[in-house]
Amino acid sequence: MSVLWVTMKDIAGKTYKYSTAGRKNAYSIVITEDKITIGLERGEDKIPTSKVFLKSNLIFYEYTSDHLQQKRTEPRF
Repeated sequence: MSVLWVTMKDIAGKTYKYSTAGRKNAYSIVITEDKITIGLERGEDKIPTSKVFLKSNLIFYEYTSDHLQQKRTEPRF
């Protein structure tokens, strides 16, 4: 599943927004059962880096993916 964007709020109240489409600030977003992993490129050399958010430390998160977008366009009847 390819995640297009994710918005998260942690227990400290800080909000994070990452996107792989439009105004890109991440090259990959992976959501699993217990964590959200954001693939980033850091610095001028674009060194690959990952940022991991544990779901147990998040108050709230929402996301959309290509799979959810396809479901939304399918007829309900």
